[in-house]
Amino acid sequence: MSVAETLAIQSLPKEYVLPADMPLSAKFKTIGNGVPYVAAKGIAQTLMRFLQEVEK
Repeated sequence: MSVAETLAIQSLPKEYVLPADMPLSAKFKTIGNGVPYVAAKGIAQTLMRFLQEVEK
């Protein structure tokens, strides 16, 4: 898999790039340690709705 393909799996936009001087192994480690954007956004929205309901 390429760096671009793994970034896409993490739901990052095509325009997102890692520093050119970053070693390839560090790029894959950085990507692998990330949380997919779409999943993180969904969890955050769910928590926000829950907290708003609890405040009522």
